[in-house]
Amino acid sequence: MFLKDKKAGFWTHFYLLVIVELFKVSLVTYLCLYLLESMSASFVSNYFNINAILAIAAVSGVISVFVHNEEAQYTFQKPGIKEYCIGSILALTSAGIVYRQTRTVGHFSVLLAIVTVLIVFFSLTLLNGRYNEKRI
Repeated sequence: MFLKDKKAGFWTHFYLLVIVELFKVSLVTYLCLYLLESMSASFVSNYFNINAILAIAAVSGVISVFVHNEEAQYTFQKPGIKEYCIGSILALTSAGIVYRQTRTVGHFSVLLAIVTVLIVFFSLTLLNGRYNEKRI
């Protein structure tokens, strides 16, 4: 919306792009710190309040929604072996985290970990199917 305004100066575009990138970085940082906190209680919260990062992510996210450029052209490439390797590593990591957090349940935790891996692999399959569609 604001990014396509030709009257806006260089610094306006610069600040808006910084806010959009700040949202991405703060959200990923918050999620990583929250993951660490959930794996080990008080591991992060003894030293740092992660809710401050969540507030930064929320404010910059709202601003980035308003300045989003809808006319941007995105090019998609078919996922290669690198993307599938990264997806496999993430699937196995998420299954390990699910198993670790639910291991007191017994055999059900193994089932949940397997379902987690299947969800990630099916997501990759759907992603690959999206690229194979012929567009008219």
